[in-house]
Amino acid sequence: MEFKKEIEGLLSEKDVLGICEIVGCDPDRVHNKPKYCNFPASKFLTENIHYEAIQHCNKEICCELHFECDADELKDVIENDKRFVKLDWSKKWNWYSLNTDTDGDIVDKFKNLYNVVNPIIEKYLDKYEKISAKFSDAKQENRNLYPTHQNFFEMFSGRLSENDHTKILLALLKTETGNKSFKVLASFCKEFGIDVDISNVEQKDYVFSKRYDDEDGLNFIDGLIYREGEYAIIIENKICGAGDQPQQIERYIKAVNKKENIPFENIWVVYVTEDGTLHGGRPTNESYNEENQETNIGDRLVCINYHDDILPWLKEKVMPIIKYSYASVGCVADCYIDYLERMFGEDAVGKILTESVKSEIFNDLEINDETDVVQYNTMLERVKPLSIINKEECKEYRDRLLAYMRELERPVYDEFEKATIQYFKDNGKEVELNNRLSSGYIQIIGAGWNRLVHYEWCPSEKAKSFFFGKEDDLPLCIHYEREFRNNRKNRKSKKIMIKDHKESIAEMKRSGKLKDWLADQYKQVIGEWDNMEEIATSKVEN
Repeated sequence: MEFKKEIEGLLSEKDVLGICEIVGCDPDRVHNKPKYCNFPASKFLTENIHYEAIQHCNKEICCELHFECDADELKDVIENDKRFVKLDWSKKWNWYSLNTDTDGDIVDKFKNLYNVVNPIIEKYLDKYEKISAKFSDAKQENRNLYPTHQNFFEMFSGRLSENDHTKILLALLKTETGNKSFKVLASFCKEFGIDVDISNVEQKDYVFSKRYDDEDGLNFIDGLIYREGEYAIIIENKICGAGDQPQQIERYIKAVNKKENIPFENIWVVYVTEDGTLHGGRPTNESYNEENQETNIGDRLVCINYHDDILPWLKEKVMPIIKYSYASVGCVADCYIDYLERMFGEDAVGKILTESVKSEIFNDLEINDETDVVQYNTMLERVKPLSIINKEECKEYRDRLLAYMRELERPVYDEFEKATIQYFKDNGKEVELNNRLSSGYIQIIGAGWNRLVHYEWCPSEKAKSFFFGKEDDLPLCIHYEREFRNNRKNRKSKKIMIKDHKESIAEMKRSGKLKDWLADQYKQVIGEWDNMEEIATSKVEN
């Protein structure tokens, strides 16, 4: 999370506060830059939809309404509303600019815009609040059948904030396990591929909410582990769904490089989301643009999430380290694991409750007797709009839908993984799969290969999902990560032709065609294997 009070912004402090009063938002959520100023469209929405004051080519300040990922449904609702259509707009890709020939007060302009847009948003929110309320009522009715469950974190703060989650994660990482060794941090780095020498790390090297003040304004890094002049691990926590800010990750990288004298090649960024669904589990281009060579850190941008990565790591890797030898820390970790399991509905009672309200949700979506493909895609269309709503009951309903979607994904992935590994084994090749489904792709990596070189299943933007989409939306690529390409000439990623993809992977699993279909695709991979292996095991050319 980032709290900012910008200096020398486009708008005066008086105008910012005046607009905040109109739209009902906290000034800390405003980003007042020299050429633009963003305001959330509602305190109940993420920054995926926001108002923006912007000055194009040093002309008059314009009022705009911006839509980003997962806001497509709300965008359609707003742009088709008669009240909105009556305004004089210029549409530019995913935003609308309000045309005006007057030099009127900017606060009045925003007031007029808000008075049109807000009633549409309120009606939209009310719709999803009523839908979510059905789920909450059914859940509460069933919860009364089970014993009360207490959790330390819930007793004191209800739902943890992003700052709370970051503090807990840093506290666990800085656990000193005797003789100045930090086994939890070492496990974290190994688990998520962070290649730094932590042999002389100290307690003082862990910083919560590190502040840097420079010409870009104030930068607050959620968590930072660093040695001045040596290395830095930046932790950006998005577990509660906070939107990315303009050049956010790029600014953090530059600040650490400049203020701590750390070379770019020794800077790592760990970008953590709740379950990988927030804009694909990766920073948006607005926050981190790979085309910007100055701040491109290649595979040192590590994108993980709490559901698929942090929670399993805590249970399987951290608890064996600290449970008995470091009892007090073990109690904290055990309680935090319980909190995360309850948050995802994966504790014992949560699983029962999730199943007990399943029929209520499925009836609402009208998918009781449909195939897994129809069920998944129907739930996906409901999840997207819920992802931009900051109301607790809506978030809880979305979490349950995602839990059901993961139930549908798991058996399909298991068969996909089994068939893939077996095919390569039958052809004398040892491979591992890097499952990053939450980020939208799966990598196939040969034994002993540089992990920057791999084959990659990479669905296009139009694909609804990896396993439940169809047609030409599932390319298999020979993929070289950017950092690898920067050190070698003429290494460009390329697609391998996918044949006969008229059914989704889930449908092929059900019909028994998946194994043969994958074998047909992988024939091309085997044909190029020796060349790829030579590249993937070669040293960097100086």
